[in-house]
Amino acid sequence: MATAERDRVELDLDDEAPRVDWSEFEPDFQEAWRPNSKGNAQHVTLVGPTSQGKSTLALRLIERRAELRGSHVVIFATKPRDRALSALGRKPDWHVIRRWPPSYGQERVIFWPPFGDVKSVTSRHREIMGDVLADVFHEGNRVVYFDEAYYMAQDLDAEAIMRKMWQMGRSQNLIVVAGTQRPVAVPRPMFSECSYFFAFRTSDEDELRRVGELGGTDTKLLRSIIRSLGPHEFVVCQTRTGRMVRSKMKLERGRR
Repeated sequence: MATAERDRVELDLDDEAPRVDWSEFEPDFQEAWRPNSKGNAQHVTLVGPTSQGKSTLALRLIERRAELRGSHVVIFATKPRDRALSALGRKPDWHVIRRWPPSYGQERVIFWPPFGDVKSVTSRHREIMGDVLADVFHEGNRVVYFDEAYYMAQDLDAEAIMRKMWQMGRSQNLIVVAGTQRPVAVPRPMFSECSYFFAFRTSDEDELRRVGELGGTDTKLLRSIIRSLGPHEFVVCQTRTGRMVRSKMKLERGRR
């Protein structure tokens, strides 16, 4: 592509998805990310390859929401180790728990069942997660975060209850924040029911085609924007209006 044509394309993308500094983006997003006029919660979906900042971004948004609105949060952790979750769990008002349910007063929890033997961990976690997810659904009034929706839905066989959370969770005041490295083989409501869709750069055509399941969005344009992103940049689409902006999270000192 010639330089002049690349410049024209970039100008078009700037019109459709302007770049916004993190210092402006974060407060604006937190103001918008609240129950709508009918009192319904707004689900958030994040898609991006490893090491691009997807999980860090999700945790930052959830942590800030809890600070601003006193939200009850449950984060489902499934990896043997996770530096970001461990750091969050050491902060005041956050609790890492190995067994469900939380103790009285533990309103912001990271549910992190023991990993143990790698050969049996999937079957053990599968037995645990179904009951916990059902309990969370019936209690409601929480922000729920799945760091890797594919693993939860497929390996842990939790797709049925996850679908209910996306499709009926609003009546329970459940907000589902879900991330995945690849937007394939995950429950369709992860895309069709989300109010905000965050994406990091990918050029994989199968993954980009899945973006077409978003409602209210110029998906051809969105795919072009995703292809144009640089390292650690993201585009967020408000799916009900089609409005898009691009930004890059400012990491706190000491984080990478």
